[in-house]
Formats: sequence, structure tokens, C-alpha cells
Amino acid sequence: MSLTSVIVAARPEDVWAVLANPRTYPRWVVGAQRIRGIEGDWPTPGSRFFHAVGFGPFRTKDWTRSLEEVTGRRLVMHARMWPFGSARVEVELEEVEHGTRITMAESPVRGPVEVVYNRLLDRLIHLRNVVSLRRLGVLAARRPRVR
Repeated sequence: MSLTSVIVAARPEDVWAVLANPRTYPRWVVGAQRIRGIEGDWPTPGSRFFHAVGFGPFRTKDWTRSLEEVTGRRLVMHARMWPFGSARVEVELEEVEHGTRITMAESPVRGPVEVVYNRLLDRLIHLRNVVSLRRLGVLAARRPRVR
């Protein structure tokens, strides 16, 4: 399992607002290219969004489903990227003195990625998630504040 934690200069509610809008995912998730549709009321458990993901010639169209939601604090997802496999992704938000600590745990659960998972792949996923979480923080910090 790859575990990544970053602190961003944004309020937890602003980070959550980005997480709760699947249309933002291509702007912060490394490898996400576009959202093709949304089913249900994301991120309510059971809802999902359809996406195109990949790098270079390795592209696929699939979906991500919400498995668990604690509004403003925690989101657990099942992300499919067949034929490469699928992963369980857990995102937790914690308010800290100067913003939000975002912790993401990602582990392969099915398919070829689960079979070939090793320390090198774990490190690559971690590096991708560092970039993704920093992008998430930038988007959240840019959200207009309503008073």
C-alpha cells in the first residue's frame, strides 16, 4: 500500500469541496484525462463517475465508485482502470494549524497491477500521489470564500 501525506494551505472544507466535485479530478489527479459522466450524487456511497485515464499509449476508459464517505473528513473509493487493474483509494482530511493534512492510501485490489506490485511501483505511486495532492491543495486554496 502506498501511503502519502501532505499539508496544504487550504481549509478542510475547501479541500472537501474539490473532492466532492468529480469534474475537478482531471485537474488534480495525475493521469486522469477527462470525466465522461457521473452516476448518482457523488460522493454518496454507491455513486460513481466515469473517466478516461492513462499515460502515453496506455489509456483506458473506466469508472471510480464511492465506497464510504464521512463528509468533510474521509472518502474511500474503488478506482478501476481495466485492463491494468483497480485500486482502493482512501483520502482523509485533518485540520492543522496552517491548513489541511491530506493523507491518501492507495492499494491495488485486482488485476495485473496487483500481481506486479512491488517496492518500485509503490514508490512511483507515492510520487504520483504527492503531485496529485499538491495539485488538490492548489485548487482548494483558489476556491472563492463565501462569507
